[in-house]
Amino acid sequence: MDDGLDKQQENCDAVAVHTHHNHVHGASFLNDDMTAERHKISTYILEFGICLHSVIIGLTLSVATGAGFKTLLIAICFHQFCEGLALGSRLAEVQHRKHAFLRAVLSATLFMLVTPIGMVIGIGVRYSYAPSSPASLITMGVLDSLSAGILLYSGLVNLLAEEFGTLEFRGYRTSKKVACFAATFIGAGIMALIGKWA
Repeated sequence: MDDGLDKQQENCDAVAVHTHHNHVHGASFLNDDMTAERHKISTYILEFGICLHSVIIGLTLSVATGAGFKTLLIAICFHQFCEGLALGSRLAEVQHRKHAFLRAVLSATLFMLVTPIGMVIGIGVRYSYAPSSPASLITMGVLDSLSAGILLYSGLVNLLAEEFGTLEFRGYRTSKKVACFAATFIGAGIMALIGKWA
C-alpha cells in the first residue's frame, strides 16, 4: 500500500511545475499545443474584426466628398498602417503544422484587399447611398458595433492580457515594464487622436 502511494507521489513530482528565478521548469510543455491553438484562434478572430472594420472604412472613404476626403484619407492611412503592424506581428507568431508560409501570405493578402473591396462597394452605391437615411445609419451602426466589439475583445483579452501576463514580462526590470505600459498608452492615445478625424 505504501509502495503505491510512493509511486503516485513520484508521478506527481515528475509533472509538477517548479518555478524560481522568474522562469519555469517541468511540465509547462504539456500546454504548448493548447496554447498554440488558442493563439491561432485569437489571431484569426482579430483578423476577422480588422477585416470587417476595413470594409466599413473603405466604404466610408469612397462616399466621402469635399475637404473632408483628404483628412479622412490621411487618417485612414495611418490607422491601417498601425492595424497592419499589429496583425502582421500576430500572424508571424502563429505556428502552422502545414503550409505555414502560404497561410501567412493568404492572411496578409486578405487584409490588403478588404479596404479596396469596401471602396468598390462604396463606389458602386455612391449615388444611391444616403448616409443620413435610417437604413444606412442602422446598417453602419450594427457593423461598427460588431467590429468594435471584436476589436476591443481581441485587443484586451488576446493582445494585452497575453503580452503583459507572460512569465517573461514578469521577469522584466521595473523600468522596462514602465516603458512597455507607457508605449501602450501613448499608442492608444495616438490611435484615439487619429480616430477623431476617421
